Amino acid sequence: MEKIEIDLGEHSASYSLDDHGQIHGPYQEYNKDGKLIKEGNYKHGKEHGEWIYYSSAGEETVLNFNEGCLLLGGVAWPVVRPELTTEES
Repeated sequence: MEKIEIDLGEHSASYSLDDHGQIHGPYQEYNKDGKLIKEGNYKHGKEHGEWIYYSSAGEETVLNFNEGCLLLGGVAWPVVRPELTTEES
């Protein structure tokens, strides 16, 4: 797997890509000051497992995903996210 660190302007992210170019494994995103703002895992391009979001006040919000679907109240809700790519134009 290829390890990627990318500057997204106001944020930066660290993640790996599988053999098909999809995000796979641990993902961390940081604000412009280098403070962690979210972390979790991807499973072949889809959020999977526990994700933790950190507010600027230091509060944590934990969400659980199953292969890209947000788990709330026993229901799996599909979530559409833009894909991160490393393709150059």
